[in-house]
Amino acid sequence: MRFKGVVARDRVGRRFYDLAIFLGGLLAATPAARAQLQSVTMAMPSEGLPYTLAYIADAKGLWAKHGLDMHEVLIAGIGATNAVIAGSVDVTHASGTSLTRAAARGQKLLAIVAVLDRSSVEIVLRKDVAEAAHFDPKAPLAERAKVLNGRTISIDAINSIDDIFLRLIAKRGGLGPDAVRLAVLKADNALAAITTKQIDGIAMSPPWP
Repeated sequence: MRFKGVVARDRVGRRFYDLAIFLGGLLAATPAARAQLQSVTMAMPSEGLPYTLAYIADAKGLWAKHGLDMHEVLIAGIGATNAVIAGSVDVTHASGTSLTRAAARGQKLLAIVAVLDRSSVEIVLRKDVAEAAHFDPKAPLAERAKVLNGRTISIDAINSIDDIFLRLIAKRGGLGPDAVRLAVLKADNALAAITTKQIDGIAMSPPWP
């Protein structure tokens, strides 16, 4: 399972089937009018391309159109899925690794819709750092990954997909677990930090890279 999608506790009711119908693009007709919108809280692990469906739904007023009063809260990384498990929020966007991690611990979640079928994380370095290291973009991945050694790279949260992807690429380059220094920053703060040369690069989903 390599997708990032929307998940909810398996004990949730009809309202999330309404949400699933919308997100899956399966709505053939407008649902019956409701006297009152159903309140739903969605945890957003970060800001970026993987959450485009939620942004479109907000901008177009689609949640209310289909009977939902959607409230979004930002809970970084794996904390968003943990919030669903704890019952603090109703639904979240989660990666396939978050689902399998929860399942391995007996924490059953309902996967509603897959948004991506592959990782969207991109690792980028400051231009001056890459040039000083004589980085060759045409070199094999294992060689390119070695440029991460000793660098400070920003991620959105520990144990997030950004973190896991960065560690995987570093391992491909033969680097140990402590070879890359991590800076946990929100995307806009990461851009400011890379501009002022406080960090060497970022590992995040578009549009930030």
